[in-house]
Amino acid sequence: MPVQSRQQSGVVNWPGLLSSRGWWGVNSGDYYETLNYGYDAARNLVQIGYPSSINLTYTRNSAAQVTGVRLAIGNKTATLASNISYQPFVPVNSLAWGNGILLSRTYDQDYQLTQQQVGNWQTTYRYDADSNISETATSLWGAVQYEYDALGRLTQEQTNSVKKAYSFDATGNRTQRTTTNLTTSDATETQSLNYARDSNRLTSINGSTLPVDAAGNHTQINGRRFTYDS
Repeated sequence: MPVQSRQQSGVVNWPGLLSSRGWWGVNSGDYYETLNYGYDAARNLVQIGYPSSINLTYTRNSAAQVTGVRLAIGNKTATLASNISYQPFVPVNSLAWGNGILLSRTYDQDYQLTQQQVGNWQTTYRYDADSNISETATSLWGAVQYEYDALGRLTQEQTNSVKKAYSFDATGNRTQRTTTNLTTSDATETQSLNYARDSNRLTSINGSTLPVDAAGNHTQINGRRFTYDS
Protein backbone atom coordinates (compact mmCIF):
# COMPACT_ATOMS: atom_id res chain seq x y z
CA MET A 1 0.00 0.00 0.00
CA PRO A 2 1.58 3.35 -0.96
CA VAL A 3 2.44 5.81 1.76
CA GLN A 4 0.16 8.82 1.42
CA SER A 5 1.51 10.89 4.28
CA ARG A 6 4.61 10.79 6.46
CA GLN A 7 5.75 11.63 9.95
CA GLN A 8 9.30 11.90 11.22
CA SER A 9 11.15 11.64 14.48
CA GLY A 10 14.70 12.15 15.65
CA VAL A 11 16.99 10.86 18.38
CA VAL A 12 19.67 13.11 19.86
CA ASN A 13 22.58 11.67 21.87
CA TRP A 14 24.04 13.22 25.00
CA PRO A 15 26.40 15.79 23.38
CA GLY A 16 23.43 17.16 21.44
CA LEU A 17 24.24 15.50 18.11
CA LEU A 18 21.55 13.91 15.98
CA SER A 19 22.20 10.16 16.00
CA SER A 20 19.20 8.91 14.04
CA ARG A 21 16.17 10.15 12.19
CA GLY A 22 13.19 8.12 11.01
CA TRP A 23 10.10 8.43 8.82
CA TRP A 24 7.06 6.22 8.67
CA GLY A 25 3.80 6.12 6.74
CA VAL A 26 0.69 7.17 8.62
CA ASN A 27 -1.76 5.33 6.38
CA SER A 28 0.22 2.16 5.72
CA GLY A 29 1.40 1.81 9.31
CA ASP A 30 4.13 -0.70 8.46
CA TYR A 31 6.55 1.46 6.47
CA TYR A 32 9.55 2.80 8.33
CA GLU A 33 13.03 3.92 7.40
CA THR A 34 15.86 5.38 9.44
CA LEU A 35 18.95 7.47 8.83
CA ASN A 36 21.75 6.94 11.34
CA TYR A 37 24.63 9.33 11.99
CA GLY A 38 28.05 8.54 13.47
CA TYR A 39 30.58 11.01 14.89
CA ASP A 40 34.21 10.95 15.97
CA ALA A 41 35.51 12.04 19.37
CA ALA A 42 35.64 15.66 18.16
CA ARG A 43 31.94 15.51 17.23
CA ASN A 44 32.60 15.58 13.50
CA LEU A 45 30.24 13.62 11.26
CA VAL A 46 32.05 10.51 10.00
CA GLN A 47 29.24 8.19 8.91
CA ILE A 48 25.70 8.27 7.55
CA GLY A 49 23.67 5.07 7.45
CA TYR A 50 20.83 4.90 4.94
CA PRO A 51 18.11 2.27 4.50
CA SER A 52 18.93 -0.93 2.56
CA SER A 53 22.37 -1.25 4.22
CA ILE A 54 23.82 1.78 2.45
CA ASN A 55 26.54 3.62 4.36
CA LEU A 56 28.70 6.65 3.64
CA THR A 57 31.95 6.96 5.59
CA TYR A 58 34.07 10.11 5.81
CA THR A 59 37.77 10.15 6.70
CA ARG A 60 39.04 13.39 8.23
CA ASN A 61 42.45 14.92 8.91
CA SER A 62 43.62 16.63 12.10
CA ALA A 63 41.86 19.84 10.97
CA ALA A 64 38.57 17.90 10.63
CA GLN A 65 38.60 18.33 6.85
CA VAL A 66 37.22 15.43 4.83
CA THR A 67 40.07 13.59 3.10
CA GLY A 68 38.19 10.56 1.82
CA VAL A 69 34.66 9.30 1.13
CA ARG A 70 33.66 5.63 0.90
CA LEU A 71 30.34 4.05 -0.02
CA ALA A 72 29.22 0.65 1.26
CA ILE A 73 26.17 -1.21 -0.04
CA GLY A 74 25.77 -4.41 1.89
CA ASN A 75 29.15 -6.14 1.82
CA LYS A 76 30.37 -4.23 -1.23
CA THR A 77 32.44 -1.09 -0.78
CA ALA A 78 33.76 1.54 -3.17
CA THR A 79 35.88 4.65 -2.83
CA LEU A 80 34.12 7.78 -4.07
CA ALA A 81 37.00 10.18 -3.36
CA SER A 82 40.40 9.94 -1.69
CA ASN A 83 43.55 11.96 -1.04
CA ILE A 84 41.53 15.16 -0.74
CA SER A 85 43.89 18.03 0.04
CA TYR A 86 43.19 21.67 0.81
CA GLN A 87 44.69 25.12 0.53
CA PRO A 88 45.54 26.81 3.87
CA PHE A 89 42.20 28.62 3.91
CA VAL A 90 39.87 25.74 3.04
CA PRO A 91 39.47 25.49 -0.78
CA VAL A 92 40.00 21.99 -2.18
CA ASN A 93 43.42 21.69 -3.78
CA SER A 94 43.28 18.17 -5.22
CA LEU A 95 41.58 14.80 -4.95
CA ALA A 96 41.29 11.43 -6.63
CA TRP A 97 37.87 10.14 -7.60
CA GLY A 98 37.03 6.49 -7.26
CA ASN A 99 37.25 5.96 -11.02
CA GLY A 100 40.90 7.04 -10.99
CA ILE A 101 40.39 10.52 -12.43
CA LEU A 102 42.43 13.19 -10.65
CA LEU A 103 41.34 16.73 -9.85
CA SER A 104 43.83 19.52 -9.19
CA ARG A 105 43.22 23.23 -8.72
CA THR A 106 45.41 26.33 -8.65
CA TYR A 107 44.44 29.63 -7.02
CA ASP A 108 45.84 33.15 -7.02
CA GLN A 109 46.63 35.19 -3.89
CA ASP A 110 42.95 36.17 -3.61
CA TYR A 111 41.94 32.49 -3.70
CA GLN A 112 40.36 32.94 -7.10
CA LEU A 113 40.49 29.72 -9.10
CA THR A 114 43.01 30.19 -11.93
CA GLN A 115 43.36 26.64 -13.23
CA GLN A 116 41.52 23.35 -12.89
CA GLN A 117 42.65 20.00 -14.23
CA VAL A 118 40.17 17.10 -14.35
CA GLY A 119 41.90 14.12 -15.88
CA ASN A 120 43.07 15.33 -19.29
CA TRP A 121 40.64 18.27 -19.27
CA GLN A 122 42.23 21.59 -18.31
CA THR A 123 40.49 24.93 -17.80
CA THR A 124 42.17 28.25 -16.98
CA TYR A 125 40.47 31.37 -15.62
CA ARG A 126 41.30 35.08 -15.79
CA TYR A 127 39.62 37.89 -13.86
CA ASP A 128 39.10 41.62 -14.22
CA ALA A 129 39.78 44.22 -11.52
CA ASP A 130 36.33 43.56 -10.02
CA SER A 131 36.95 39.80 -9.76
CA ASN A 132 34.55 38.98 -12.59
CA ILE A 133 35.71 36.14 -14.82
CA SER A 134 37.11 37.80 -17.94
CA GLU A 135 38.25 34.67 -19.77
CA THR A 136 37.99 30.90 -19.59
CA ALA A 137 40.11 28.67 -21.76
CA THR A 138 39.77 24.90 -22.10
CA SER A 139 42.06 22.37 -23.69
CA LEU A 140 39.22 21.25 -25.98
CA TRP A 141 37.02 24.21 -26.90
CA GLY A 142 39.43 27.12 -26.70
CA ALA A 143 38.87 30.48 -25.03
CA VAL A 144 35.80 32.55 -24.17
CA GLN A 145 36.12 36.25 -23.26
CA TYR A 146 33.59 38.05 -21.06
CA GLU A 147 32.82 41.76 -20.62
CA TYR A 148 30.71 43.45 -17.94
CA ASP A 149 29.13 46.82 -17.30
CA ALA A 150 29.75 49.04 -14.26
CA LEU A 151 27.15 47.04 -12.30
CA GLY A 152 28.88 43.74 -12.94
CA ARG A 153 26.29 42.50 -15.44
CA LEU A 154 27.50 40.37 -18.32
CA THR A 155 27.31 42.45 -21.50
CA GLN A 156 29.32 40.33 -23.95
CA GLU A 157 30.79 36.86 -24.37
CA GLN A 158 32.91 35.92 -27.34
CA THR A 159 34.64 32.85 -28.75
CA ASN A 160 36.65 32.55 -31.94
CA SER A 161 33.44 31.99 -33.88
CA VAL A 162 30.51 33.56 -32.00
CA LYS A 163 29.85 36.83 -30.17
CA LYS A 164 26.85 37.39 -27.93
CA ALA A 165 25.93 40.82 -26.56
CA TYR A 166 23.37 41.58 -23.83
CA SER A 167 21.37 44.71 -22.98
CA PHE A 168 19.43 45.53 -19.81
CA ASP A 169 16.76 47.96 -18.69
CA ALA A 170 17.06 50.29 -15.70
CA THR A 171 15.73 47.59 -13.37
CA GLY A 172 18.29 45.04 -14.48
CA ASN A 173 16.04 42.89 -16.65
CA ARG A 174 17.77 41.57 -19.77
CA THR A 175 16.00 43.18 -22.72
CA GLN A 176 18.04 41.96 -25.68
CA ARG A 177 20.56 39.38 -26.79
CA THR A 178 22.30 39.59 -30.15
CA THR A 179 24.25 36.65 -31.56
CA THR A 180 26.79 37.23 -34.31
CA ASN A 181 28.61 34.46 -36.17
CA LEU A 182 32.17 35.68 -36.72
CA THR A 183 33.15 32.99 -39.23
CA THR A 184 30.20 33.14 -41.65
CA SER A 185 28.05 35.78 -43.32
CA ASP A 186 24.95 34.70 -41.40
CA ALA A 187 22.74 37.56 -40.25
CA THR A 188 22.91 38.63 -36.64
CA GLU A 189 20.22 36.93 -34.57
CA THR A 190 18.39 39.13 -32.07
CA GLN A 191 16.23 38.08 -29.15
CA SER A 192 14.08 40.82 -27.58
CA LEU A 193 12.42 40.55 -24.18
CA ASN A 194 9.69 42.77 -22.71
CA TYR A 195 8.48 43.06 -19.13
CA ALA A 196 5.47 44.41 -17.25
CA ARG A 197 6.28 47.77 -15.69
CA ASP A 198 4.34 47.07 -12.50
CA SER A 199 5.80 43.61 -11.78
CA ASN A 200 8.92 43.09 -13.94
CA ARG A 201 7.35 39.85 -15.15
CA LEU A 202 8.41 38.70 -18.61
CA THR A 203 5.52 39.45 -20.98
CA SER A 204 6.84 38.70 -24.47
CA ILE A 205 9.75 37.22 -26.40
CA ASN A 206 10.45 38.63 -29.87
CA GLY A 207 6.99 40.22 -29.89
CA SER A 208 5.13 37.01 -29.01
CA THR A 209 3.02 37.52 -25.89
CA LEU A 210 3.47 35.00 -23.10
CA PRO A 211 0.08 34.03 -21.62
CA VAL A 212 -0.25 33.99 -17.85
CA ASP A 213 -2.86 32.77 -15.38
CA ALA A 214 -4.60 34.90 -12.74
CA ALA A 215 -1.63 34.51 -10.39
CA GLY A 216 0.82 35.73 -13.02
CA ASN A 217 2.37 32.32 -13.75
CA HIS A 218 3.39 31.67 -17.34
CA THR A 219 1.10 29.06 -18.90
CA GLN A 220 2.88 28.67 -22.24
CA ILE A 221 6.42 29.37 -23.50
CA ASN A 222 7.76 28.28 -26.89
CA GLY A 223 4.97 25.76 -27.36
CA ARG A 224 5.32 24.24 -23.91
CA ARG A 225 2.29 24.44 -21.64
CA PHE A 226 2.49 24.77 -17.87
CA THR A 227 -0.14 24.14 -15.20
CA TYR A 228 0.07 24.93 -11.51
CA ASP A 229 -1.67 23.65 -8.40
CA SER A 230 -3.12 25.81 -5.68
